[in-house]
Amino acid sequence: MAGVVRYVRERDGVYQYERRVPLAVQRNVHRYAALFGSRPLFRRSLRTKDRGAMLTAAAAIHDEFEARLAQAMNRPTFAPASSLEGHQKLTAAELESIANRYRDLTSEPFERLTLLADTNAGAAAELDHACYELDLHADQIYSAIHDKGRTDDGIVLTPLDEAPHVIRDRGLKVSPGSPEFGSVVGAIRAGMVQGYDRIHALRTGLVTPKPDLTRAIMGDGKPTAEAARIRSVVHDYITFKELPVKQKTEAEHALRQFEEVVGNKPLDQITKHDIIAFIEHLTKSLTRNRNASKIKALRFCE
Repeated sequence: MAGVVRYVRERDGVYQYERRVPLAVQRNVHRYAALFGSRPLFRRSLRTKDRGAMLTAAAAIHDEFEARLAQAMNRPTFAPASSLEGHQKLTAAELESIANRYRDLTSEPFERLTLLADTNAGAAAELDHACYELDLHADQIYSAIHDKGRTDDGIVLTPLDEAPHVIRDRGLKVSPGSPEFGSVVGAIRAGMVQGYDRIHALRTGLVTPKPDLTRAIMGDGKPTAEAARIRSVVHDYITFKELPVKQKTEAEHALRQFEEVVGNKPLDQITKHDIIAFIEHLTKSLTRNRNASKIKALRFCE
């Protein structure tokens, strides 16, 4: 019966949650060790033979795995989907940004190792292992990326599995099954393909590694995380502070207004120009008499 519940298996009559750690995580040895103990199979006993109890226990373990995966992949851990309904319209620029993001997620760990391999024995060993893994799982990688509609618990992330995370992260107004959802899946797929093409070019010497990877490398050689996006930060704050319903509603309304003007940007990409544009938007939408003092205060802070 466990076969119909994703990631759940039976071992000696006891339910187990089992899930492969994606290759994209395994390539980053630091996070792979810290978050998954360098084990390719994430396994937890659900400590029950009862199906009802299994479903409850599996949900908790599933959330744990997703939280670890989110940290490893530099993406936020999401609140329930119902509280993250998107308001940001999907644009060509957003699709290009998604493709570029997955291109870099795919190629930069390999590029970093290539950059360091000639002068660092540890990096050279990691690069050899990365090449071995790529060759060993080449067919699985190709199928995971190119097979339409594929979603499974394999070791390679699939565009279809990644799309809901991207949509929630960026606050996009995209419904499952819509043409826009297909565009997001396609952008992720394109980015992955570009990333693996870049890896092939690096391996064959057709291109040289970018010398300036300082934005992706910290002092200890670990990739840095992308800054959290405004929507994720606001929702985390609302949850942490346990705001009353009225204040929560006001905060979410303000967030929607901000996203209409600026979008769901990472915090470190929000500029003074964005803030001024948002202030001007408020100026036009608020009545003069009641809110003049508030606008003056905002102007003073520019």
